[in-house]
Amino acid sequence: MRERPGPSREVREAATLVEILTHRATSTPDVLSMTYLSSGGPLTVTYGQIHDRACRAAARFRAHAEPGARVVLLYGSG
Repeated sequence: MRERPGPSREVREAATLVEILTHRATSTPDVLSMTYLSSGGPLTVTYGQIHDRACRAAARFRAHAEPGARVVLLYGSG
Protein backbone atom coordinates (compact mmCIF):
# COMPACT_ATOMS: atom_id res chain seq x y z
CA MET A 1 0.00 0.00 0.00
CA ARG A 2 1.33 3.41 -0.98
CA GLU A 3 1.62 6.02 1.76
CA ARG A 4 -0.03 9.37 1.33
CA PRO A 5 2.62 12.08 0.95
CA GLY A 6 3.08 14.45 3.84
CA PRO A 7 2.19 18.13 3.71
CA SER A 8 4.28 20.47 1.59
CA ARG A 9 6.84 22.81 3.16
CA GLU A 10 4.47 25.75 2.64
CA VAL A 11 1.70 23.98 4.53
CA ARG A 12 4.04 22.89 7.34
CA GLU A 13 5.21 26.49 7.76
CA ALA A 14 1.74 28.04 7.59
CA ALA A 15 0.59 29.70 10.77
CA THR A 16 -3.15 29.68 10.14
CA LEU A 17 -5.90 27.75 8.42
CA VAL A 18 -6.34 30.74 6.10
CA GLU A 19 -2.71 30.43 4.93
CA ILE A 20 -3.13 26.70 4.28
CA LEU A 21 -6.37 27.18 2.36
CA THR A 22 -4.91 30.04 0.33
CA HIS A 23 -1.88 27.91 -0.58
CA ARG A 24 -4.05 24.95 -1.59
CA ALA A 25 -6.45 27.16 -3.58
CA THR A 26 -3.67 28.87 -5.53
CA SER A 27 -1.52 25.79 -6.13
CA THR A 28 -4.28 23.18 -6.68
CA PRO A 29 -7.63 24.98 -7.12
CA ASP A 30 -9.33 22.11 -8.96
CA VAL A 31 -8.26 19.33 -6.60
CA LEU A 32 -11.07 17.69 -4.66
CA SER A 33 -11.01 18.71 -1.01
CA MET A 34 -14.19 17.15 0.40
CA THR A 35 -17.14 15.02 -0.53
CA TYR A 36 -20.38 15.44 1.40
CA LEU A 37 -22.72 12.47 1.37
CA SER A 38 -26.38 13.48 1.35
CA SER A 39 -29.71 11.95 0.42
CA GLY A 40 -29.51 13.82 -2.90
CA GLY A 41 -26.20 12.17 -3.72
CA PRO A 42 -22.58 13.15 -3.13
CA LEU A 43 -21.56 16.80 -3.33
CA THR A 44 -17.89 17.44 -4.08
CA VAL A 45 -16.00 20.64 -3.27
CA THR A 46 -12.56 21.72 -4.52
CA TYR A 47 -9.99 23.83 -2.70
CA GLY A 48 -10.72 26.69 -5.09
CA GLN A 49 -14.46 26.55 -4.33
CA ILE A 50 -13.86 26.51 -0.57
CA HIS A 51 -11.50 29.48 -0.85
CA ASP A 52 -14.00 31.41 -2.97
CA ARG A 53 -16.83 30.77 -0.50
CA ALA A 54 -14.63 31.68 2.46
CA CYS A 55 -13.59 34.97 0.81
CA ARG A 56 -17.22 35.87 0.09
CA ALA A 57 -18.22 35.08 3.69
CA ALA A 58 -15.30 37.16 5.02
CA ALA A 59 -16.38 40.10 2.86
CA ARG A 60 -19.90 39.92 4.32
CA PHE A 61 -18.47 39.81 7.86
CA ARG A 62 -16.26 42.84 7.17
CA ALA A 63 -19.30 44.77 5.90
CA HIS A 64 -21.13 44.24 9.20
CA ALA A 65 -18.43 44.07 11.89
CA GLU A 66 -15.40 46.04 12.96
CA PRO A 67 -11.96 44.41 12.62
CA GLY A 68 -11.33 42.15 15.60
CA ALA A 69 -15.03 41.83 16.46
CA ARG A 70 -16.36 38.39 17.24
CA VAL A 71 -18.97 36.63 15.14
CA VAL A 72 -21.01 33.51 15.76
CA LEU A 73 -21.57 30.99 12.98
CA LEU A 74 -24.66 28.81 13.35
CA TYR A 75 -25.27 25.95 10.95
CA GLY A 76 -28.09 23.46 10.90
CA SER A 77 -27.26 19.80 11.20
CA GLY A 78 -26.99 17.64 8.14
